[in-house]
Amino acid sequence: MEALLQVGYENQVCFGIEFVEKELLSQPLQLEVESSSLGDIVGRILASAKGYVAEGKDGVVLIQKTAAGSTQWLNLRVRNFRAPRSRVQEISNLLFMNLMIEIDPVHRGFAGNYSPGDPKELIGPFSENGKTVPQLLDLVVSSSKGGMWIANSSVRSLTVTTEKPLWTIVEYSWPFDENCAVIRKTIQQYTNSSYL
Repeated sequence: MEALLQVGYENQVCFGIEFVEKELLSQPLQLEVESSSLGDIVGRILASAKGYVAEGKDGVVLIQKTAAGSTQWLNLRVRNFRAPRSRVQEISNLLFMNLMIEIDPVHRGFAGNYSPGDPKELIGPFSENGKTVPQLLDLVVSSSKGGMWIANSSVRSLTVTTEKPLWTIVEYSWPFDENCAVIRKTIQQYTNSSYL
């Protein structure tokens, strides 16, 4: 996964990861990138993790596990997503709240905290209708200075009581080492059997 992050940083390529497993963390890879195409580099990274495919879509390279099955909430459409110009993490949080209201329109209150993200990186405004969650996450990261979203594939379907994070957005404006630590922690949380 760190190899994908490095490719993202060096080439300003955004990624969306629909399914994660610990295998992605345990596959270190040294790449000779100078004479390779971006597709070749991503293909070699994914070959070491077995069963993953990449597809360029909406300005983002989408990474999927072929035999994983669908994470139901990724197929949901958000009827109306409106967001003022804001930080990437604020937009992400607003998207989560919109999604929860989509599944339960009576839902009116949210509590908790989240990382506010890079105060210098503002994106938006957005006014989108009928987009899927991945399409909106793609829009968020591709509108930024670069980033990667990672879906929590352990959450197969949503209920009004869903408290687990549904995704994490890594902003390339943060230092590489810090983002590597965030990715390791995220994958460990998303794949830990006691967390599921």
